[in-house]
Amino acid sequence: MYKPMRKSRAGFTLIELLVVIGIIAVLVGILLPTLSRVRRAASATACMSNLREWGNLFAMYHADSRGKLEPSDQVSMDGFWPGSIQPYLKTQKQLLICPVAREPKGAGELVPQRGATEIAWNAIGTFDESYTGSYGHNGWAANPRQAVWWFNLPTNQTAWRTLRAKQANDIPLLFDAAWFHLLPLTNDAPPPARDQLEIGSQMAYLCIDRHGGRINVLFLDSSVRPVGLKHLWELKWNPSFNTSGPWTKAGGVQNSSWPEWMRKLPD
Repeated sequence: MYKPMRKSRAGFTLIELLVVIGIIAVLVGILLPTLSRVRRAASATACMSNLREWGNLFAMYHADSRGKLEPSDQVSMDGFWPGSIQPYLKTQKQLLICPVAREPKGAGELVPQRGATEIAWNAIGTFDESYTGSYGHNGWAANPRQAVWWFNLPTNQTAWRTLRAKQANDIPLLFDAAWFHLLPLTNDAPPPARDQLEIGSQMAYLCIDRHGGRINVLFLDSSVRPVGLKHLWELKWNPSFNTSGPWTKAGGVQNSSWPEWMRKLPD
């Protein structure tokens, strides 16, 4: 008896394969930016969570010191905030690092000259090597026992010294930064390029595009919020800081005055 032969099942044609590949490529192109935004948002949220925990640790320190801020006047890491808060800190390495900036700079570099947005500072060859982090402390929010040694300025005019400040919600305490201890001044210029630090400008070390044109800031009242890079000059860094200085809208800054990489950022 004759049995007809079964026809073998035809495979995909070249055109069909190209169409499938094209569809996958389109879907990947749509999803990747979304995944990137979600990842950045998650990193920013984790960073703010770190700063809130730091707020709790500083609050414990300040309660024990009767509201006085950290000494911050020794040329030693132990005399600055990581050393002062150390007794209250159990998860040091985790809380010192912003999720966006985990990779430490190279040995022998005081600060990273490039890649400041995503590179953490460390203390190799200078201070205690165990300290590596992504946050900086406002050196003016301190209780130094002598003149501020970087600028030889009298502390009674420049330092907050205690928590009892009327503008506590606008006084930065800890924030995203490329160095651990900063003393911003009214006339400090922003960095000329996105990842290039400006030597001599303290503000340039924290004017870094780490969270979509913003950095996260812990304030003296323990609140945490993101601050746009163009608004950093409007915060009350020290009692004498001019919040209507040349890098503010009140001081007449124009969009063309900003470095090119900052001109697209919100005003």
